[in-house]
Amino acid sequence: MNPTKKNGSNGNRFYTLDTITHIRIIRLFQNYGLSLKEIKDYFSGTLELSSVIHRFEELRDELDQNIKNLSAYINTSANEIVEVSIPAQTLYCRTISCSNIIEKTNFLRDTALFALNKYGMDFSKRQYATEYTLENPDETTFCISVPENSTGEGIIHLPSSRGISVNHHGCYEELHTANKQLLEYAHAYNLSHSGRFRNIYLEGPPQHKNKNLFITQVILLF
Repeated sequence: MNPTKKNGSNGNRFYTLDTITHIRIIRLFQNYGLSLKEIKDYFSGTLELSSVIHRFEELRDELDQNIKNLSAYINTSANEIVEVSIPAQTLYCRTISCSNIIEKTNFLRDTALFALNKYGMDFSKRQYATEYTLENPDETTFCISVPENSTGEGIIHLPSSRGISVNHHGCYEELHTANKQLLEYAHAYNLSHSGRFRNIYLEGPPQHKNKNLFITQVILLF
């Protein structure tokens, strides 16, 4: 910002009150996150502030989601049960009947590798999940996120759904405790549910050797 007045004898610079106010607005808008070009356009009357607000709202929503996603990795003594909305997703699915955790883990790896080689993966969504029912927990469907335009045997296009969710920190052998917690919550609040669970694997054997560091989002679907 050029000075409004300059003293020729000693070079002192002087600003009028209008110029000082102008500078204050520039600094204020910079603190708000506007670029210098946006600020220039604002003073020239060519900037729509509504478009800037919309951009900031999108950034806020993205930050809120990132905070939510990162919060899932924090282990607390009493994990909170929350209602969740699950976006529509395209999955490659295979089903087996098995109660052995090691066999299930290996089957999930094989399913993921097959899906990756045949269809590729949709990394914008949670990659690995399993589904099973309350009545028959050993019959498990293994689900791998694939691109939404995928077609072929084993491809399922799931619509968006809702449920209640809790993050289980620890080994897979103890996942039944999360199931029990969700069922008790649904009963206490008279929530109608499908009796179907979905486990979404956030942290597991690829990241940790210590099973206590595994993180699984357990969802009771409505």
